[in-house]
Amino acid sequence: MKNKAFIILSAFLLLIPLFFSLTVIQGKGEAQNPPIRIQVAGQMVWSFVTGGAVWTCPAIDSSGNVYFGANDGRLYSLQSNGTFRWSFDASEVGRDLWINSSPTIDSSGNIYFGTIKSYYDVARNYEASRFYSVDSSGSFRWSYLAGTPIWSSPAIDDSGNIIFGTNDNRLMSFSSSGSFNWSYNAGSDVRPNPSIASDGTIYFGSSGDEFFALNSNGTFKWSFVCPDKIEGSTAIDASGNVYFGLDSFGAFGNFFSLDSSGSFRWSFQTASAGDIEEGPAVDCSGNIYIGTQDSNLYAFNNSGTLQWSYLFSDEIEYSTPAIGNDGLIYVGNDNDRLYCFNSSGVMQWSTFDTAGNVAHPAIATNGNIYVGSGSSRFFAFDSDSSYLGDCPWSKEGHDMRNTQNQSSATLVDLAYFRGSYVPSRSKIIVEWKTTTELETYGFYLLRKEGENGNYFPVNSYIILAQGDSMTGAEYRYEDYSIRGGTSYYYTLEEIDLHGASHYYGPISVSTEGSSLIDQKKKSKSKRR
Repeated sequence: MKNKAFIILSAFLLLIPLFFSLTVIQGKGEAQNPPIRIQVAGQMVWSFVTGGAVWTCPAIDSSGNVYFGANDGRLYSLQSNGTFRWSFDASEVGRDLWINSSPTIDSSGNIYFGTIKSYYDVARNYEASRFYSVDSSGSFRWSYLAGTPIWSSPAIDDSGNIIFGTNDNRLMSFSSSGSFNWSYNAGSDVRPNPSIASDGTIYFGSSGDEFFALNSNGTFKWSFVCPDKIEGSTAIDASGNVYFGLDSFGAFGNFFSLDSSGSFRWSFQTASAGDIEEGPAVDCSGNIYIGTQDSNLYAFNNSGTLQWSYLFSDEIEYSTPAIGNDGLIYVGNDNDRLYCFNSSGVMQWSTFDTAGNVAHPAIATNGNIYVGSGSSRFFAFDSDSSYLGDCPWSKEGHDMRNTQNQSSATLVDLAYFRGSYVPSRSKIIVEWKTTTELETYGFYLLRKEGENGNYFPVNSYIILAQGDSMTGAEYRYEDYSIRGGTSYYYTLEEIDLHGASHYYGPISVSTEGSSLIDQKKKSKSKRR
């Protein structure tokens, strides 16, 4: 027994220095490395103070920089960590200018938005309201003096043209360089954002109780007369059906769905009197989500059957839902909080009180949710989602760049897609660079001869994706199967891990002025 006690005592005495050593080492470690803050979904990551309320939906570029307008007349750009980059002052007449038009980013990184003169003089003069374009550094590119408020957020079509509505009854189109293309007179104010379907059809509502569909060149396609005015944006599902709300409460309901030919599909009447001033979102299963001023978030299936609703303590007046890659739904409320729901309608969490109505959320590739508030603050919150869902209409503005265009994929962001003819080698070099690739499997390069030709793939085997969600990759294809005196058009087809295709381009390269001999050398692709 004494020997056993002696052994235990000896072991304890031997462990004392080791325990002391471990304690000291741990203590040094804590002193040198402060505890890492673990982000929890719904917690604030950072916030930024502006000089006015932020009602716009943030746009996010390929580098993760975020852009938003505020009611101090400024367009802001911040880094993904909340660091200030620049602001552009659009208030030509002082502090009384608002930016309620959400910014849109084109493929070159240029930004577009409209402004509103925030007060009425005796003559109701809006001469200060303009439409602007600035570059990615915040430098002025061009502007258009509308002479009337621009509430509408711009859309970008497949050719890079900019389309927006004005309060003098017009939907307008300009080239990316500021040249006027066309305008369409809708007969009443065009406040909603235009939405562009995958076939190029442009949809928008008006204050004159009419919903319009135009061809891509701005000519009339069809219209649908509604019970009241339309102020919110339009969402489009995978089959081309459209969804929009009315600024009213009527016997026919105030949430509508039409098919792509303009035929009525279904409508829904909200639980009590309340306007719908913002747009819906459509998830990857075809379910539709809309918030209303009767304080409900509604979920419908494609046929219009109500799946569930959630009653808040206050209205949803400024927020279109955003859908994450995991199917979670994020929406702001007039009770000053951002909320997260699963697809069954169960609330997952809500943020702290932001002291102002919460506007449209946007989801970045780092999983942060960016959102503005009536408290003159812009927030980044941590989320459960990894990035924005690649759904038919995932948020206000459709995608991270707010293009309002169903053809703009959310999974890949291109820094460039370009081609060049090399006469000395009798080849065309096509290059593209991605800055983000999410769930991308690979690429096919499609080519046609002349404007009226048909596209065919030029690479026999898929070019496997080399990038990721943070870095992207560079790609190069050398096309030797070309003829002289020809204009070639190339479109890039991205294939995701689910088998879906997304298209970019087209670009054109000309071999005119040369007479090539058909090459026996096979085309080859390179990745670098």
